[in-house]
Amino acid sequence: MEQEQCSSKLEQRYIDLKNVQYTDITLWRLTALELLSLATLEKSPRKRALALQSLAEHSFYVSNLEDSLDYCLELINLCEINGYKNSLAQANNIIGAILVKQNNEVKALEYFLLALEYLEGSHNYLLRSSIYVNIADLHSILKDYQEAIACYEIAEKIY
Repeated sequence: MEQEQCSSKLEQRYIDLKNVQYTDITLWRLTALELLSLATLEKSPRKRALALQSLAEHSFYVSNLEDSLDYCLELINLCEINGYKNSLAQANNIIGAILVKQNNEVKALEYFLLALEYLEGSHNYLLRSSIYVNIADLHSILKDYQEAIACYEIAEKIY
């Protein structure tokens, strides 16, 4: 019975997280941390991955790049073991975005391309489009405007 209560609590925390992501910055982080704790306690790698991904996104969103990178690396380890390719793609996408902010464009492009590789065969068009927008933005920074336009067009077709 205790396991069932914990499971419903885990599911509720996940629903709560989806409701506060990007809308309430403080509650977003707290809810993701609670989800991570519950998922770890329940040994739910899927929910743990979702919590880590959310924490990585939150940390990036508030410009805490070091924490974001740490969450991404932990997420990558978990996802490689469990085969969660969409989360692997998102982690690599975030790392690419971190590297852009750190003016390491060449390495950033490698992570964006790796993210796209993880999405091969996936129907996650929103994430794929987002990655192409990030690549286009990167080309804009490098003043390679033709390549930027080409990537924006790909992103638009996907989305």
